[in-house]
Amino acid sequence: MQLGKTLALLAEGILWRMTHQPWLGRRLIEGLGESDENARSVAGIMLAKSGSAAIPILHDALTERHHVAEVLAVLGDVGDASTHDEVARFASDKDEKIARAARDALRVLALRKSAGERSR
Repeated sequence: MQLGKTLALLAEGILWRMTHQPWLGRRLIEGLGESDENARSVAGIMLAKSGSAAIPILHDALTERHHVAEVLAVLGDVGDASTHDEVARFASDKDEKIARAARDALRVLALRKSAGERSR
């Protein structure tokens, strides 16, 4: 375990959630590619907990094809229906890991939409 890296991502995630500074968001995107599972998890959780504030940073990462599968998973966790079409573009990607992540994210988005409609 890379405790120092995980703690650094946690601190950056807290600052990101308070300030939404783009450079901090990019650090969390980089964290999605860490070799340590704990560090990756912290980065993903911090981005997902930011909700729609994370969408521009996540969109940039997709445009740059940076940690695409991980970013798609976070978009599913964010649950913002406005990302559906962007996520759907990757459902038939040549990279099976990316295509599977997109299909999983689409299922999560559909479930969240369904749950939201039932609660009204």
